[in-house]
Amino acid sequence: GLGDVYKRQLDPTIKYGKLENGLTYYIRENQTPKDKVNIKLLINTGSIMEEDRQQGLAHLLEHMAFNGSENFPKRKIDEYLASIGLNLGSDYNASAGHLTTNYRFTVPTKNPEHVETVIQIISDISHKLTLEPEAFERERKIVEEEYRTDIGGDKRYYDELSKFTFKNSRLLNRKPIGDINVIKNFKYKDAISYYKKWYQPERMGLFIIGEIQSEEIKDLIQKYFGGFKNKEKTTDPDYKVPD
Repeated sequence: GLGDVYKRQLDPTIKYGKLENGLTYYIRENQTPKDKVNIKLLINTGSIMEEDRQQGLAHLLEHMAFNGSENFPKRKIDEYLASIGLNLGSDYNASAGHLTTNYRFTVPTKNPEHVETVIQIISDISHKLTLEPEAFERERKIVEEEYRTDIGGDKRYYDELSKFTFKNSRLLNRKPIGDINVIKNFKYKDAISYYKKWYQPERMGLFIIGEIQSEEIKDLIQKYFGGFKNKEKTTDPDYKVPD
């Protein structure tokens, strides 16, 4: 498979592995930057996977990730990350595109407990978000505002160009920012069903690079992601651009 091709070409200093549930991980011990570890959860899902009534919800879900989970209710994720000196935007952030969604964190390594807790937070984001009504309403307003400020010269140019580059492809009507009418009116269940369907471990990769011990990190990945089961077999929609 493709995974094996990548594995053969990997730098030997990268520890590559796969859990039973299909989640892959890449760990590299690295001394630069000093006393830090970069952790990224990459999920093979984005706006291409949305149904018509979900346009923009892959992006909105990425906003929801910091609004409460099983082990970190309400605003506890942000509160915890702030308590260990992390700033939203520079030290942790998230983004959603056509085909991928990612969550990235830069964590000081002086206290191993902090690194473990961030891995637990990422595990919660991957399958234990609480997705509560008041959080949906808060993020709906924020994404509406983002949608409005996204309109400008560059945006118009990109939209015109897309009509040619993505002609007759699903890419054309699945922009990550979505459809303003969906954002204003979506039902919570449509966002929740996207999360349950596409956030599957076999679609996930964890990248952990920094001043860490590979074996310890492998144990933490097993501890926090090992029990995460794939709920259904998913197939990417066809988004090929015709000749």
